[in-house]
Amino acid sequence: MLALGLFSVSATLLVLIDVLWVQLLNAVFLAFIFQLFVFIGHDSAHRQVTRSVRNNDRIALLFWNLLMGVSKSWWFGRHNRHHAKTNRVDEDPDAELWFLCFSEEAACKKRGTERLLLKYQVFLAPLLSLYPVVLRYFTFRFLVWVKGSDVGEVPAPQRYSPLEVSLVAVHFLLYFGLLFYVLGVWQAGLFALIHQGLWGLYYASVTATNHKGMPVLGKGDELDFLHQQVITSRNVKSHPVVDFLFGGLNFQIEHHLFPTMPRNKLKEAQTIVRPFCEERSISYCETGLLESYRDIMGSLRETSLVARESLAQDGVGN
Repeated sequence: MLALGLFSVSATLLVLIDVLWVQLLNAVFLAFIFQLFVFIGHDSAHRQVTRSVRNNDRIALLFWNLLMGVSKSWWFGRHNRHHAKTNRVDEDPDAELWFLCFSEEAACKKRGTERLLLKYQVFLAPLLSLYPVVLRYFTFRFLVWVKGSDVGEVPAPQRYSPLEVSLVAVHFLLYFGLLFYVLGVWQAGLFALIHQGLWGLYYASVTATNHKGMPVLGKGDELDFLHQQVITSRNVKSHPVVDFLFGGLNFQIEHHLFPTMPRNKLKEAQTIVRPFCEERSISYCETGLLESYRDIMGSLRETSLVARESLAQDGVGN
């Protein structure tokens, strides 16, 4: 498997090369590899890797818990809610982030510091580099601290909880143990900062194009499955490089319509889905990569204006 092969190369470089600039490049390389792990973990969540549910779960435990230090049960529960309630305010856990907002309805609900931050949210996008920290924070809450409804997720199956805790613990022991042993304290810290930060930005750059800046549905918007999944999703135009770097998730519309379909079949499915939607006047969004990011930034600016107007009415700020 390509991802594990590249991971072996990175680990070998870490152990054998005692040159700082090489290790910093290795940290960048490892950030790319971790996102490949995410794609495989995502595919296992959708039962795409093998026909066996048990084997898909084993693969998920390997990639999410052991290799990335993230609870597979927490991530599965969150992701399933996202697919069921795509881009619905207060129902889709991926629709909003605490410091970024993509709909006027959600922006108007913000209060205090959160609403003040919305004024400048266009400039806060680099904070997405902290996404790995967020993943581990919710992993800790889910597996160790509080579970189930207290964190708004589906409870982990009891038969997996002790195993998941153990695998996550092993991940951090190996990750930081090896870094500190090979590189020393400050170089290990620098390596981890670059690795985790760039992985977070890569993770966000892929997932943001899927739904951010697309129509956000309120509780009163009743749509059938087809319309909900198509109009809230965005495809990024296919290119061999884009398809690889996005793990096939640039075919987001097809993925949401057929979530168990393997990624290598999504492009073929598009040749059926797009004309089907066009014949029925269902909005089918496909843009270039740069255009998708431009649309996302435009959405952030629009909701920032809503926050500014709201604060001005309350007499806060200028």
